[in-house]
Amino acid sequence: DFVKAPSRPGRGFPVLARGHGRRTGIRKGRWTLGTLKKITEIGVAVRDLEKVTEALVRCFGGEAGEVFEMPQFGMRFRMVRIADVDFELMEPTDENGMIARFICTHGEGLHHVAFAVDRAVDRMADLKEKGCRMINDTPLDLLGGKVGFLHPGSFGGIMFELIEYPGEYIPPGSGPLGPFLGKKGG
Repeated sequence: DFVKAPSRPGRGFPVLARGHGRRTGIRKGRWTLGTLKKITEIGVAVRDLEKVTEALVRCFGGEAGEVFEMPQFGMRFRMVRIADVDFELMEPTDENGMIARFICTHGEGLHHVAFAVDRAVDRMADLKEKGCRMINDTPLDLLGGKVGFLHPGSFGGIMFELIEYPGEYIPPGSGPLGPFLGKKGG
């Protein structure tokens, strides 16, 4: 078991340590980076999609994609690509939708972090086997890809999304902007 150790002198941040005088670090699980390709998306719940888009473009040189309506979730969203990551800016369109409820409870800000994965159904099964709570038990088919959400209660308040992109998907930093090559669909 790991315990919080004092900050390293001059570093200003805590480290994790196992016992006193032992090596610091976190044990590596049996998952490898081959199953988690990379972080491709950071979801952000916002009240004003245009205002936040403008700030990301102006301040960080982000590239804004088109707006997509998702009435089944009571939201609309746009990807803003900065370097090798897409920021999914999500604005509520329905006061009872998931983003409106999130903002009401938590305020604007980080909603989720998404990893690209091979075979979302297998990754979800692996995580369930390890005791992680899932929001959806089977992958959802969205915009040509398959997605699964991990409950934030398993990860200190951070919700993770696993995305199995369609075969023709080009990751952030190497091709067209937008969800799954900018294709519209549902």
